[in-house]
Amino acid sequence: MSNWDKKGASAHEKYIVYIIGTLLFAVSVTQLAMPNSIAEGGIIGAALLIFLLPA
Repeated sequence: MSNWDKKGASAHEKYIVYIIGTLLFAVSVTQLAMPNSIAEGGIIGAALLIFLLPA
C-alpha cells in the first residue's frame, strides 16, 4: 500500500502531483538534455535522437 492510499489523498490531489511531476520532467528534458545533446533512455531517448539528427 502506498503512502497516497494511507494518507487518503483525493483523486484531484493525485492528478495535481502527476501534472507537476510531468511538467518538471518536460522542463528538465527541454532545458538540460536537448541543449547538451544528451539522450535519455526509452521512448524519450528515441525521440531526442530523431530530433537531434542532422536534417
